[in-house]
Amino acid sequence: PVESSEETTTTTEAPVESSEETTTTTEAPVESSEETTTTTEEPPVESSETTTTESSDIELPAHEYDVTWTIGKEDGYPGKTVEVPITVSADAVEALTYNLYDFKIKVQEGPVFNTAGIRNGSAYSEMSIEANGFEVAATNLNGDSVGYNNAVVVYLSFDLPEDIAPGKYTVEFDGDVEAHNRNLDVFNITEENGYIMVIPNGVTKDAVEYQYDLESLSKFYFSHDHRTFIGDGLLKEDLISIGTLMARPVYSDPTLTEQAEWTVADLDKTTFNLKNPELESPKVIFDTKVEPTLDGSDGIAFFKEKIEFTLSTTFTTYDTETGELVEKEQENVDTLYDGSPMVTGDVYIGVKGDTDLNGTINAYDAAKDLVFAADFGAGLDPKILTVTSDMITAIQAEGEESATALENFVYFLSDVTDESEDHGETSNVLDSTGGEAINADDAAKVLVYAAEFGAGLDPDWYVLLNKPLPKYTEAIGPRPADTTE
Repeated sequence: PVESSEETTTTTEAPVESSEETTTTTEAPVESSEETTTTTEEPPVESSETTTTESSDIELPAHEYDVTWTIGKEDGYPGKTVEVPITVSADAVEALTYNLYDFKIKVQEGPVFNTAGIRNGSAYSEMSIEANGFEVAATNLNGDSVGYNNAVVVYLSFDLPEDIAPGKYTVEFDGDVEAHNRNLDVFNITEENGYIMVIPNGVTKDAVEYQYDLESLSKFYFSHDHRTFIGDGLLKEDLISIGTLMARPVYSDPTLTEQAEWTVADLDKTTFNLKNPELESPKVIFDTKVEPTLDGSDGIAFFKEKIEFTLSTTFTTYDTETGELVEKEQENVDTLYDGSPMVTGDVYIGVKGDTDLNGTINAYDAAKDLVFAADFGAGLDPKILTVTSDMITAIQAEGEESATALENFVYFLSDVTDESEDHGETSNVLDSTGGEAINADDAAKVLVYAAEFGAGLDPDWYVLLNKPLPKYTEAIGPRPADTTE
């Protein structure tokens, strides 16, 4: 210690000389200096030992980062291809620098992993990707790639079979993700799994309700048709199917609604309600709304009116917030998408065989059928509607479409054997006589019906006509025992 002190004194001679007068007062600082020297020598020794220990452990890297790789949550329809992204996020920019990554996935049975469809995201677009089975690897042979935080590393492609069942299919990491840069820095990667939600065809994404549109078309019914519009499905199966009820989803974002496609409404999920429940069937309407004119006047004993209704529907939508399929109900919609009433086209109801539209069947109807048949056979283009009335004139004044519908309606009533709805251009009959014009056979059947009715009997077209029966007579079936013509 003394020698050390002398050496110290020698090296500090100049300071001592400059403070000779205060030599006594500086003794304590000298001693303090010795202590300080001692204490400052020890930490370097300890630090040196620590460095030696660390440098001997060559498996520990220079840096360590926290990184998260996340498989996305996507949805798709059967028969389509879905791309599932894998994104990367990190706590430091340095943690996004790779020249290689490697991982495996496992997929719940159902979706088919399409390795040919794998593509780079924006995080490492310059990397070259290879896939072997369910293992995916990418490298940058030119050096490290600097990635972008919260960006897509890679898009995985999956084909959804046509017959795949709707539901959630997990897409998971099979083991750890391996990734490093050229310095072989270790990245503490946390893996988060995802899924594919298979949505049934026809299910919309995040729809809040539906809008409807309906083309207005005419529909013809017989006065003895006891089938109900609601219970027997005439409104759904006849009026709506003829007019084709169209639907499109409504979203909270109006621009999405404007882009939505119109498709045929799912009638199986739609309930119809008549605004006037008293008009429950063609027979009820005719019996309560029409008074046959038996005094020989023509052309007023039939019904023509629109049937107004509301509808309620249930639909399945994909909730983009929860990733689940949700059932929604929409009740009593009474307007179309443009605000107009929810109504069918014109409904015509008349007596089968009543060519002169007076509400009953007699020889005059058969005579008109024969006249039409003769003119048609002579190569003329006759009209079956030959009577006039204020009601008929008003309908014809509505325009050519209404006039044509009225002519077809009278043809429909008169063509008792074929029940053609389009003036004989097509036929509903099930045998080889389809497409024939009104002829003597129709006139003969009308005369038989009129004779039985005049004799006080209760004739039924279902019994009177020969088999096979035309479409509507067969569908209506025999008259119920508790009803009368």
